[in-house]
Amino acid sequence: LKTLLWNIEGIKNALDLVPEDLFQPYDAIILTETFLTTDWNTKDFYSIHSHATQGPRGRPKGGISILMTAKLSPFTVLQKSDTVLAVKTKLCTIIATYFQPEYKAETIIDDLTTTLQKIPPNESVILAGDLNCRIDISHNKTNAVIACLEKEGLTLVNTRSTKTYISTSGCSTNDL
Repeated sequence: LKTLLWNIEGIKNALDLVPEDLFQPYDAIILTETFLTTDWNTKDFYSIHSHATQGPRGRPKGGISILMTAKLSPFTVLQKSDTVLAVKTKLCTIIATYFQPEYKAETIIDDLTTTLQKIPPNESVILAGDLNCRIDISHNKTNAVIACLEKEGLTLVNTRSTKTYISTSGCSTNDL
């Protein structure tokens, strides 16, 4: 199952900058911080969205999308909230997450364990997204979230040394 995770920070502008066939090699695509307030679709994929929230001014906050090929059908939405979008597919359950930086470990853990309880035992799970817990430095929030997920039988697959956020103001390794 070939999967792409992208913290896109605004899908409509980002897609103007990438090749039109960028998504074609993938079976499942998880997008976070889409800023989508309405549904959006792309060729050859089924799309399920948890919309961003729009305040009285400024850009929307959040937004999670899962794009899937027909290979993964049928689909069942298990959870849809501002922080978690979970979809059971023919092959596995995909959990896409976006937790804003101000979320505390307890809230992240509560939301994730509530979602994980909806999944049958021994089901294959892909949990991906942006939990805003840096893994390249020791932090109580990160340690608590990772310990909970490991207790649930999940394994963090990205490394602590691979930089996943790079900008002019610095770089870090997030738990994407």
